[in-house]
Amino acid sequence: MHDVYCVVAILLATCSDRVLLPQKRDHDHASLLDQVQSTRAFLGASVMGSALTIDALEDHLQLLHATACSSVELMVHPGYPCNRGDSGCGAGPDDFAQSSDRAYETSVLTAIEWSDVLARYRVRLISWNDL
Repeated sequence: MHDVYCVVAILLATCSDRVLLPQKRDHDHASLLDQVQSTRAFLGASVMGSALTIDALEDHLQLLHATACSSVELMVHPGYPCNRGDSGCGAGPDDFAQSSDRAYETSVLTAIEWSDVLARYRVRLISWNDL
């Protein structure tokens, strides 16, 4: 069985195989593409909020394991619901930031069953710096 590395990210900055980059200027010495780091796969909307279940996550890990995927980003927004008026770049928190789904995601990601799945598939949680 091969090792899978899972990056748990709070915000998503890449979109599939395409990444929007500023135009390269003549004085840039390194290619901007050489500076972009990305995982081999991404799990997001299909396991967001109440769709984030241990079974759904394990189903995805089984598929990724079968394809020998070496890294995957799991987009989650764990935490606790914000109150209207808290943060939000001056406009207040958006609907998801105020949602109880954030606490639900926290409970799934901290469940012993999730730890067991990670161990079964030899998943190692890493940061972007480890890519």
